[in-house]
Amino acid sequence: MYFVVRYEPHPTGFGRVREVYPAHRAFVDREGAAGHVWLIGTFADAATDGAMCLFRSREDAERFLAADPFVRESVVLPSRVLEWDPLEFPPLP
Repeated sequence: MYFVVRYEPHPTGFGRVREVYPAHRAFVDREGAAGHVWLIGTFADAATDGAMCLFRSREDAERFLAADPFVRESVVLPSRVLEWDPLEFPPLP
């Protein structure tokens, strides 16, 4: 079981993305180095489609959301943690 968080741009706050990004990136780097976030990234058009994060535990996802500068500074809309139960296949050759 994995846990997914989808970030959607805040209609009035996304314009501050460049201002808040350095704090967000430093936070993401610390969380990644500590093993708390597994995968994170933007969709092709981040301003429209936002981003997604994958976690191995609900606790890590909830803690991440509570502390992420993008959430705290309203760059992205508040999100919720979704439980994800993917099918897993062997890697392709």
